[in-house]
Amino acid sequence: MKTRGIAAGLALLLGAVLMTGCRAGETTITYDNGDAYTAGGTSLAKAIDSVEIHWSAGSVLVMSGQYETISFSEDGQDTEGKMALRYLVDGNRLVIWPCASGTAVSQDDDKDLVVTVPGYESLTGLSIDAGNAMVEVDDVDTAQLSVSNLTGTIRVETASPNVGMDLTSVHGDVIAALSALPAKLSISDTSGNVSLQIPEDSDATFDYTTTSGRFTSGMASEQNGTLYTIGDGGTQYEVDTVSGDLTVVWQEDSEQ
Repeated sequence: MKTRGIAAGLALLLGAVLMTGCRAGETTITYDNGDAYTAGGTSLAKAIDSVEIHWSAGSVLVMSGQYETISFSEDGQDTEGKMALRYLVDGNRLVIWPCASGTAVSQDDDKDLVVTVPGYESLTGLSIDAGNAMVEVDDVDTAQLSVSNLTGTIRVETASPNVGMDLTSVHGDVIAALSALPAKLSISDTSGNVSLQIPEDSDATFDYTTTSGRFTSGMASEQNGTLYTIGDGGTQYEVDTVSGDLTVVWQEDSEQ
């Protein structure tokens, strides 16, 4: 197996270990300049061109909206005091954490984060780093999308042909509905399955490296080693799993 998938998985696991506190079942969230962050959700009048999200458990939804400002809010059993989300605006970059720095949380501290980005604006980057959460990105225009998740499904829907996507999971499925083929796509998943919905009659090549997973498709494809070619080939995309399957279907077929 190529080392990129193994390295990505180890990096995620290492990050989890570094945040783990002394008490069993709890994790201490720690980040730099914690005192500079503001508590609670809000709507920002300042223009934002990149968003960085760190979330521990629950769900994260980032979507486009009809508003002129970026807004974000959380919902959960404990969203007060140290458990309230924290955010920092650094230039044109928005950074969000699930709680105050130095706070111990557990997997039972589920919170749901919703971030709405103006639909007419294009971000330079959207980065989401989650622990045990469902992560959804719905029709957000961004040049670069990076999502990493330890446990939980990653679901992406995009119509942008210019986006570069890096999606990494250890124990969770990755689902991407692509109304247009992206400029770059790299997916690494240890035990979850990968499902891709691509535009009908697309040309693409998938470099699928796996230990025990299977490739299936809803269209004719040719295999040459780890390369699976659909149509005339086109752009090559990278998918790396240990035991996860890769399924590629036409988008119309997936909607039936």
